[in-house]
Amino acid sequence: MHTGIIVQCRMSSSRFPGKVLHKVHGKPMLQYTLERLTRCCGGMLVVSTSDRAEDEAVVRFCESLEIPCHTGPLENVALRFARTVEHFGFDSFVRICGDSPLMDFRLVDRAMTIFEAGGVRMVSNVIRRTFPKGQSVEMLDAQFFLNHVDRMVSTAEQEHVTPYCYTHLPPSDIASFESGGEWGDVQQSVDTVDDMNSFGSLIAAMRRPHWEYGYADILAMQGYSVHA
Repeated sequence: MHTGIIVQCRMSSSRFPGKVLHKVHGKPMLQYTLERLTRCCGGMLVVSTSDRAEDEAVVRFCESLEIPCHTGPLENVALRFARTVEHFGFDSFVRICGDSPLMDFRLVDRAMTIFEAGGVRMVSNVIRRTFPKGQSVEMLDAQFFLNHVDRMVSTAEQEHVTPYCYTHLPPSDIASFESGGEWGDVQQSVDTVDDMNSFGSLIAAMRRPHWEYGYADILAMQGYSVHA
């Protein structure tokens, strides 16, 4: 099975323009996401960005890291994903948001293990949100997605990529996994300048390579009581 780990990002964030390449301790935010995801046990890591001129900076940055990058429509992210999936010939793909520089690659591995065991066409950890924001993982059967992308016509379906799948796949075709805690309101993604500052503080406090810190380790750093 040829699986893609697709990181979606763009420079034109409404709350924090350019955040994806904003430097934190000498590295663009996107680099942290990519460094974490290169530790996944399988899958091909790629970036999917827009074909607008402002996102040429993302393409050049990916080239500098030798990470494959593909471009598509800015607003219709679902179609952008479809073109990325077709370009690389993926049989399945994992969707990761580029504003997740603390993404725990172990959760991606978990989703892939569930998916590859067979019997489902989608794996998600956000049906009931128990993981922190910035730890969202969704894995999909590529053929189902490609067969239905033209039917994703609402703004929400096109912008958020997966809503159509939740409502049009039989429940038996969707596998869910949860954290065992209630961390859905905890911020580990970067949406605002304050979030970026918090992210920078967490990175500064780490004494090991950042990818060694899973979501539970980061929760503990944020002051939450986490029980194994």
